[in-house]
Amino acid sequence: MLTGISVRSFRILQDVSLGIVQNDLENFLKQESAADCAAGFCPPLRSLAVLVGDNRSGKSSLLEALAFLRDAVLYGSEQASAMEQREGLDEIHTYGQPEELRIELCLLTSDRRAILSYRASFGKNSAGQATFTSEELIRYRLSHLLVEVLDLDVPEVETLAETMDKTAVFSRKELSQSGECPDLLETEAVLAAHSFRESHEDAEQFYNFLENIFILTGDGKGDRNDRHTHWRRRSCPQAATEEPLLLCYGENVDSWLRYWQAKDETYYNELSALIGEVLHIPWQGRLLDWISRLTASESKLCLVLLLLHQKQAKTLLSFENPDSGLYPDKVDALAAELRAYTLTNPDSQIFMTTSHMNLLENMAPEEVWAFHLNGSEARSVEPDRDLPLRAGVLPRIRVRSAVEDPLIVAMYREGIGLGTLLYGGYFA
Repeated sequence: MLTGISVRSFRILQDVSLGIVQNDLENFLKQESAADCAAGFCPPLRSLAVLVGDNRSGKSSLLEALAFLRDAVLYGSEQASAMEQREGLDEIHTYGQPEELRIELCLLTSDRRAILSYRASFGKNSAGQATFTSEELIRYRLSHLLVEVLDLDVPEVETLAETMDKTAVFSRKELSQSGECPDLLETEAVLAAHSFRESHEDAEQFYNFLENIFILTGDGKGDRNDRHTHWRRRSCPQAATEEPLLLCYGENVDSWLRYWQAKDETYYNELSALIGEVLHIPWQGRLLDWISRLTASESKLCLVLLLLHQKQAKTLLSFENPDSGLYPDKVDALAAELRAYTLTNPDSQIFMTTSHMNLLENMAPEEVWAFHLNGSEARSVEPDRDLPLRAGVLPRIRVRSAVEDPLIVAMYREGIGLGTLLYGGYFA
């Protein structure tokens, strides 16, 4: 599970961080008490991370940055910069920014004894190819103090070390100098080198995390007769499992369902009953009998439910506006399914954007992150153009966890839902 993500110079995101990232961990290393650590720290990401905020404030860009990093590691930086509707590194790099594009993820290890910080920066070589300019993986061992401050769910916390420390797993620069990965191309990630991962458990774990991320973007609007056209594809690699791959675009839902109808009819019937109940399907039969009749928003919700109930859980599921076009009762049902998924799969995580009050009513302050365009800069962004990228207008974006606002926390504890607070302007 990710504890934090940091993005610099990617599309509209000049420099944005959510949760606990490497800079925070470095600061924790210098502190001697819980009070020192707690002063000014940002809370970590939780199993559910809900992104809210103004239009074009960077919510979707954050999810796209996550997708780009995954693709760069799995397929190489040059291919990643040209796939999934990207038009090269210049197109995704923030306009006018001198700093290189950099993305960082901090991952809580599966044994919950450490946090792995992976940073990768990207530039262009003399041939104009998108390349890895730097790459590093650092292991931060958790301590009693850090677990207390971050409020992490760590089993057998008494067995943790008294103090935290860090160990460099690898640095791309050092590997290049030592010749440990002599055949590594500048467009290839160190994490992608199988021979390197074989001898470095932390690198293998991080690669497996990235390999099993599933990202679904799109607003859920489209032609009701074509339930696929409104989803933008974010390719998801086939993991090492017998279960067939359910594609992010949703174009193979029918064949995926036919596979399970033949392979495990009980599982197929359970899916049919669950989705039929959530969608209030009036028609007789199973999924394959009525799935073609669903509207665009119903189809998207159906795909989300299928993803949540796959036999092989993903490390991270990312949805853009999964509640778009849904009535309040279906939004409540969706929220319940999302919550049940994180409870059933404690090592999995869900990121999603929303502007729906009903979905937020089901969330806690530590699960909600508000994106803001500062002041007059917000008015400089036209609704129908990506001005921050193409015309040099660079609004400064700030991101804050709802739990950092004492007023929101106090009102939430009094029984006022976050959806009501969003509507009331308390997230502004």
